[in-house]
Amino acid sequence: NNVAQTSRSYAWEVDADGRLTYVSPVVEDVLGYRPDEIVGKMHFYDFFPPEGAPEAKAASLQLFRKAEPVANFENANQTKDGRVVWVSTNATPLFHADGSLRGYQGVDIDVTARKRAEEALRESEARFAQTARQSRAFVWEVDAQGRYMFVTPVVEDVLGYRPDEIAGRLRFDDLHPAEGRAAFRAAAIQVFRRHGEFRDFENPMVAKDGRTAWVSTNAIPLLDKNGALLGYRGIDIDVTARKQAEEALRESELRLRTLNDNLPGGLVYQMDTGVDGRERRLLAVSKGVERMHGVTAAEALSHQKTFYLQIVAEDQARVAELEARAIATLTPFRAEVRCRMPTGEIRWIYVSSAPRRQPNGHVVWDGIELDVTERKRAEEARQYSEAKYRQLYESMRDPLATSDLKGNLRDFNAAFADLLGYSRDELLGLNFRDFTPRKWHAQEKKIIVEQVRKRGFSAVYEKEYVRQDGTVIPVELRTMLVCDAGGNPTGMSAIVRDVSERKRHERALQQAHAELERRVQERTAELVASQAALMESEEQFLQMAECIQEVFWLVDAKTGAALYVSPAFESIWGRPRGALQNGLAAWLATLHPDDRNGVARDFARGVKTGTFTPLEYRILWPDGTVRWIRDS
Repeated sequence: NNVAQTSRSYAWEVDADGRLTYVSPVVEDVLGYRPDEIVGKMHFYDFFPPEGAPEAKAASLQLFRKAEPVANFENANQTKDGRVVWVSTNATPLFHADGSLRGYQGVDIDVTARKRAEEALRESEARFAQTARQSRAFVWEVDAQGRYMFVTPVVEDVLGYRPDEIAGRLRFDDLHPAEGRAAFRAAAIQVFRRHGEFRDFENPMVAKDGRTAWVSTNAIPLLDKNGALLGYRGIDIDVTARKQAEEALRESELRLRTLNDNLPGGLVYQMDTGVDGRERRLLAVSKGVERMHGVTAAEALSHQKTFYLQIVAEDQARVAELEARAIATLTPFRAEVRCRMPTGEIRWIYVSSAPRRQPNGHVVWDGIELDVTERKRAEEARQYSEAKYRQLYESMRDPLATSDLKGNLRDFNAAFADLLGYSRDELLGLNFRDFTPRKWHAQEKKIIVEQVRKRGFSAVYEKEYVRQDGTVIPVELRTMLVCDAGGNPTGMSAIVRDVSERKRHERALQQAHAELERRVQERTAELVASQAALMESEEQFLQMAECIQEVFWLVDAKTGAALYVSPAFESIWGRPRGALQNGLAAWLATLHPDDRNGVARDFARGVKTGTFTPLEYRILWPDGTVRWIRDS
């Protein structure tokens, strides 16, 4: 019993169904059950943990029915208080006289402590392997000649070789780059001879794929009892990433230094201003100081206040205030100041500097200076240009407005705001469509798409605006595309003209035109009627003139041309009517010479006064016959 208790083993016996028919008292030490709680009441498989119990029961019964001895079968059992313990089972089958299976008898030994130790060992080994893999470290041993005898699997992660490709085949120096390999081996052999240690020895190794990996080697010598060297045991840690980072850092620092020294129109500096900010001690300054301030870097480092002495007096107080505020809050400050160069020229300098407090309490500034003189001059020119543009913009009598490509107002002059009756703030939140009647939206959209966006401007077109008070006003406008320096469309502008007065004049003109048309039609009707009456009157006149025995005649008072002579002329004058083709002159030529001048005077007087007195005069026929004529 003492042996059983010490070894935590208990004997048992089961029948052919697996029901326990006997169990020794030590079972209570292992499983927590008394024998009387088990015997005749429980089967051996009732102790299996619930998780996986059906599968374990089926496997055990299958083994049970084979009626074969069981040796060192390790299985999990659940104790009375719910714990899981491991036992190693050894059992022998029992048979009836007829050879049929009667049951089993055996011994279960508690191996929980060993299982836990094994599990802890596995976890420890797993942690070690994981740590080694994560740290990319592999352990190795070499003999006295430097040939690898052992190497852990992590070597494959670092160098790409499997352990069996190295152990017993390669020497430590075979993995060193060919260049420098002989010197590396000679130095290592010197350490071997004096049985020295390797501590944080960084050396390159050539990986299987040809790349170079850097490792940090730590190793100790292995000696026999007589002090003779057997070899070395060590660990190589992959430091390639660190070496690459260090190299990248060196390159970065070199690039940064080169960049700082060649910063166009600028410089980089570091300055210590002491605990309270009153000191001025340059720690470093790039070569750009010569271009920026007209002094060499060495001169700037020697004369600590070079920068400050060049700041014009009007800007020094502002710089001091900004520095004091930055020191108090340890926040960066930025300023644009004017500096007087040694040549006397005034240059604009942009300064950006960030303070940080050191462990010794001093405030160190990391700063940059840029020469922004040309930009400031360009800004001043732009501001002057914008002021002129704004003055012109606001002085235009025609309303002018600009918008983005969606039609949202961005700017406009006072005439545009007055036209619509809005304040500036009210208009800036509006889109063109907000004060354009809906009936014009489709037409204007088509104009923008087909004209403005395609060729950059529209033809002059008419539409309407709705003022803030609801009044509808007619306008005409031309819309133009606004582009940036790269030619990319950024918005639209429009010059607008209120055509209300013109529209009123057009309506008045249309009304006057209509009235004129009406009057013309009335007058035309009157003229048609008068012409008809005249034609009738002329017809009557001709009938009378053609039939009377007296001569009826008409002459043009201004030209004297004969307009009409009646047929009676030929019988009274003895000449054809065509003889009066020259008018008044031909008529006077037919008069008696003694009467001709007097009749001409009386006729001229009548033309002048409009009153003719009856005349009596003589005419001469072609044959010389004298005839007396009474004329009125």
